[in-house]
Amino acid sequence: MENNQKRLDHYSDLYWDIVDAVYLDDYKVKLWFYDGSIKVVDLEERFFRDNPGTVFLPLRDKELFATVRLDEDLGTITWENGADLAPEYLYELGVGIETVKQQKTS
Repeated sequence: MENNQKRLDHYSDLYWDIVDAVYLDDYKVKLWFYDGSIKVVDLEERFFRDNPGTVFLPLRDKELFATVRLDEDLGTITWENGADLAPEYLYELGVGIETVKQQKTS
């Protein structure tokens, strides 16, 4: 039992858990992560260039994509059709807000 509790404690504060999410536009979402970082994730490539898989195909519809919401229990984003993405994938894919600002001014 003690080993299980240690494992649960270790995974309970993963830095990539998402604590807030806002739909921006097109296929972009602004995400706030547990470690304090804020990132913009553009999922257009995920849904159009890569093989998105059956559950993600409907998300090519921008109206459905815009239904993105935070699932606090999962620590990630989900959509009305039941699709979700791993928070660590979103963390790696995301671009930090400061980086986004620098790209716009360049």
